[in-house]
Amino acid sequence: MANHKEIESLIQKKLDREITDAEMHGLKEHLTQCPQCRKLYEEMCGVEQGLSSLIEFFPARDFNLKVLAELGIAPARTTVGRPLAWARLTGVLAAAWIISLIGFLVSPLPRMLLGKALLSTPMLVNVFEKISILFTGLKELAVPFIKTSFNPLIPMLGAIASIIVVYALGKIIQKKEETCRA
Repeated sequence: MANHKEIESLIQKKLDREITDAEMHGLKEHLTQCPQCRKLYEEMCGVEQGLSSLIEFFPARDFNLKVLAELGIAPARTTVGRPLAWARLTGVLAAAWIISLIGFLVSPLPRMLLGKALLSTPMLVNVFEKISILFTGLKELAVPFIKTSFNPLIPMLGAIASIIVVYALGKIIQKKEETCRA
């Protein structure tokens, strides 16, 4: 016959659904003979049933930010509801990324790259890997941007910066091609 500490352990294993058949047989046998352990088993089953019937509580989305702000650990949102500085920066970067990608696609550079890529299969694989990386990065930048408030000034600034970058990149490539031909 098992002692009461072992029976308490078996009761817990049964409630956790980790009990073996042999242990279950020993537990049932002991519970039929010991009113003290049977009472403990019934109380534990009642507690488990009460816990499983509790309503789940989900705090508000900004709960963590508010708690951290109250503790002085993280910056809080302002009273006007402006997003945090990193969220504004994410918007600028996402807009710049999108405009750069569009500028790249309308420039003659993709046709040149595709022409060279078709001549070399390993280079073609490399190009597809780079495109995959571009789209993954775009997704990582765009999701936080979409979740924050949209400010139309941010994409316009990103567009201007992207146009300048694409134009400068095109000029550099054009000069390198001219020096290679000469």
